[in-house]
Amino acid sequence: MLSKAVCPYLSGKSSLSRFLGKNSGKCRFLSGKKIFLILLFLIIHCTLKIEDCMCQWTQLGPYGTNISSLAIIGNNIVAGAEQPFLGVYRSTDNGNSWVQNFIGNSSVRCLAVSGNYLYAGTSNDGIHRSTNNGVNWERLVYTSVQVFSLTAKENYIFAGMDRDSGVYRSTNYGSTWQRTSLNNETINSLYIKENKIYAGASYNLYVSTDNGDNWALTSLTNKRVYSYAISGNNFFVGTDNYGVYRSTDNGTTWIQTSLNNKSVNALIINSNIIYAGTSYGYGVYCSTDNGNNWTQTVLNNQWVNSFASTGNNVFVGGYDFGIYRTTNNGNNWWQTPIYNQNIICFASNGNKIFAGLDNGLYYSTDNGSNWIRTNFYVIYSPQAVSSILLYGSNIFIGTPYGVYRSTDDGNNWAQTALHRHTSCLISNGSNIFAGAYDSLYLSTNSGNNWIRTSLINQGTIWCLAINSNQIFVGALNGLYRSSDNGNNWVQIISSFYSVHSIAINNNYIYAGTSSGVYLSTNNGNNWTYIGLTNQDHICVLISFDNNLLVGTDYTIYLTTNNGINWIEKNQGFNNPYIGVQSLLNYNGYIFAGTYQNSSWRRSLSEIIGINNISSEIPSKYFLYQNYPNPFNPVTKIKFDLRAEFRSQESEVKLVIYDILGKEIQTLVNEKLNPGSYEVTFDGSNFASGIYFYQLRAGEYIEMKKLVLLK
Repeated sequence: MLSKAVCPYLSGKSSLSRFLGKNSGKCRFLSGKKIFLILLFLIIHCTLKIEDCMCQWTQLGPYGTNISSLAIIGNNIVAGAEQPFLGVYRSTDNGNSWVQNFIGNSSVRCLAVSGNYLYAGTSNDGIHRSTNNGVNWERLVYTSVQVFSLTAKENYIFAGMDRDSGVYRSTNYGSTWQRTSLNNETINSLYIKENKIYAGASYNLYVSTDNGDNWALTSLTNKRVYSYAISGNNFFVGTDNYGVYRSTDNGTTWIQTSLNNKSVNALIINSNIIYAGTSYGYGVYCSTDNGNNWTQTVLNNQWVNSFASTGNNVFVGGYDFGIYRTTNNGNNWWQTPIYNQNIICFASNGNKIFAGLDNGLYYSTDNGSNWIRTNFYVIYSPQAVSSILLYGSNIFIGTPYGVYRSTDDGNNWAQTALHRHTSCLISNGSNIFAGAYDSLYLSTNSGNNWIRTSLINQGTIWCLAINSNQIFVGALNGLYRSSDNGNNWVQIISSFYSVHSIAINNNYIYAGTSSGVYLSTNNGNNWTYIGLTNQDHICVLISFDNNLLVGTDYTIYLTTNNGINWIEKNQGFNNPYIGVQSLLNYNGYIFAGTYQNSSWRRSLSEIIGINNISSEIPSKYFLYQNYPNPFNPVTKIKFDLRAEFRSQESEVKLVIYDILGKEIQTLVNEKLNPGSYEVTFDGSNFASGIYFYQLRAGEYIEMKKLVLLK
């Protein structure tokens, strides 16, 4: 039996009685049809979870973050993150998913484990300890000096410090600390081997046999040691620029292995294979014969900082890429899903989506499900790609070091003659315009030469747009327009406003400013404010049909009536205040590039399927019968939302069910202002038959029947 606590829809003037009709309460006996509808209603309301019926954003890649260190504690893999990302990431499922936990407001440089204690050395907040696998942290000691290295054995914890601060030691699990006699060196690495402690200093390797009371210089001098590993009687160390050294006599003498010209930041041994992680984009090397010979793995273009292993899983962490895992001795590597990339810009061409990130240029050929980094990263040091221009067979990108060009789909790159910090690019016929931090530049020969236009000293140029032969430039000091290819300029939005984004749709010109969104219908001569002053930054605008999508520092908005109403479109984001700084309308989807949250994708039909059709405020909630009905294959559903006493917005959900009560499509799932709305349902992908649609708005619930007849 269902009690009222389980299913309140059976009592009073519920939507069930409304659904069955005005006279349902007067009938002692129900027809078979009525009984069926009751059962259907109960199935829908009492068994389905509403969160399973949500249309929302899906998070995509590219994956990555800056990982400095890795550790295994229990069944947890813990990764220390460096700027611009903070704290640690934890995984309890072999890297298939990760949770971020912050440690104050600091980057983590190193990790160490002793029993049930996990220690973290930070860049500017001292040493912290966790007793629950990195979920919560307590600071043990504060120092503004970076903690470069940690090692632990039982109650002894050793910390290697920057700025010639030497080695510190705790004998009580980190509760108190003392400086050891090795006190005038920068310590890059620490390692405990049996009763010996090794310390890799700026140019020498030291050893202590009395828990750090005294230190002696080893025979490995004039080398900076970053990493250590042991296999039987073989003791390996990784050095800066000189590769891997091996000792077979407990560190008394050392022999350089054949991996002799790389900086080796990390070493680990798993299943008799030695893994060496290198700097400067050389990736991971492996040796199966104690270091006599080395083979570069397919992970060959990454900067590696750390290793960890559990069972046959070997994890590697490094700059930009986050964490990779191998389960087959390094033959293949799988990038684990850490979603912390900064997506600055998008572009599309054919079946490719390009994305500009802080660490280079990526592309996807499967609607963003998988991403490949172009060779721009490999050839040059990581650079932020702030703009992308697809121009014939050329790809141009704007970076802090100027404009680069590729003529072979991103495989090879050459720097053009413009070496200024470039934030935006656009073309008009044979002319390419580049917005830099000091002025606007023009090239008429595919970037071979650039000339400075007369638009100078207006602050950073953030965005460019072209409407016919009119060039619009959004800058720190306002919005400018040129009608003669950049020779002369007119300021059309004052320097009081910083203009970060422009969108043009036929005769409508939209400008995203530091004080909201403005609209011009006469080529920029006059402007009307249309909303969103409560947003710090209007980062990006895209306009199509009657729709304007706006990405801000905190979320994403849609208006279908030029700002009379705004609808927040953030359903599914993992942060209620996610910064959206790039948008792309491509192949039936909207792609959103976010600040340190990678890219997201949502069906275009889900985003724009709802239209506000009246500015009048209804006096009550009401769900109308769809029209036409029966329909083939498209019908429209209208509903009214009245103003709530406590809040103007209502949580609204409009869901389509099949005859068995299974949710087949969610048309609306968001907060809406009072008004009358209309949404389109397309039944092209469904069979003919009876369906039901249900509206939930606040405490109002209503359901109606619709018939698809093909």
